[in-house]
Amino acid sequence: MWIFAAFHQEKVGVFLSDISGAFDRVDSELLLRKFRRAGVGPNVLRFLASFFEPRVANVIVHGSGSESRRILDQVFQGTVLGPPSWNVFFADVAEVVRACSFKEDLFADDLTCEKKIPTSRTDEAVFEELRRCQREVHQWGVCNRVLFDSGKEEMKIMHPVFGVGEPFKYLGAKFDCKLVMGEEVAQMLGKCKPKITAMLRRRAFYSVKDLVQQLKTHVWPLLESTMGAIFHSSTYLLVKIDRLQVSFLKEIGLSEEEAFLQYNVAPLGLRRNIGMLGLLERGRGGSAPQQNVYEPGARWGVGRGRRPSPRQCALVRAGRVLRCRVLEYWGTGVLGYWSAGVLE
Repeated sequence: MWIFAAFHQEKVGVFLSDISGAFDRVDSELLLRKFRRAGVGPNVLRFLASFFEPRVANVIVHGSGSESRRILDQVFQGTVLGPPSWNVFFADVAEVVRACSFKEDLFADDLTCEKKIPTSRTDEAVFEELRRCQREVHQWGVCNRVLFDSGKEEMKIMHPVFGVGEPFKYLGAKFDCKLVMGEEVAQMLGKCKPKITAMLRRRAFYSVKDLVQQLKTHVWPLLESTMGAIFHSSTYLLVKIDRLQVSFLKEIGLSEEEAFLQYNVAPLGLRRNIGMLGLLERGRGGSAPQQNVYEPGARWGVGRGRRPSPRQCALVRAGRVLRCRVLEYWGTGVLGYWSAGVLE
């Protein structure tokens, strides 16, 4: 959303919030009302009412137990019903956010509110809208007897040119408001370089196959855990990441072609492109496609005679660009083992 908005001469106001002690502050009566409003039947409601009754708990370590403590008005963590019950309790905050013309993203006890705003509007006007949304969300908290953690609340404006605000953590990645992603890349390099150095120092005790396996096990997860967040970064930053693998392979006596053909170690740029192709397909709402979803004649799952939405068209264009990037590796000879038809 943030990147698409920039192409439409829009910036995105973002309000990030978090409920304090979320799972331990859930009024049981309110929760049961929300289950009833969600359409849960009377028999299940009676079971849930029994499940959320006050309990007595203590902690036992090596045969020694703590004093008993009564626990009530909370979603019991560690139980099967805990996460879905919290989702039911927290879900109707979305109605408040949408009433403010914002789009909501809910993840556990985190709430993110976003709104696309023309770049012609002043930053102060954007922040005023964010504060209005904040007030409404806080009022929802008062009505539902929960408290938002003011120390974790932030307001940002996201845009490659007009971004305003300090870098912040969001879904595991560190974003800067101008979407350069330099700090996230620096963090990734800071985590991976020491691991690669340690692996190379011990290479005398391992075969090449073992070293490659260590690369896949200890380095790839760090490099690819936030792949979607850094994919749009400049080539200058992405090359820094790619050099880690290239230099490691060189140190253990492998070329990129040998690593790919003999040990299935694809170049990181290729892995990013293929990974994002998969993400686009999941975002389109499909699973394994029966035909190429990036071709003009692909089935979109819409009624006959209806045209695909602008979002679907954007996914198609992005998919075609990524597919071309993948095929570029074949053109450079890195993937020369296969024909272009097989790669397609």
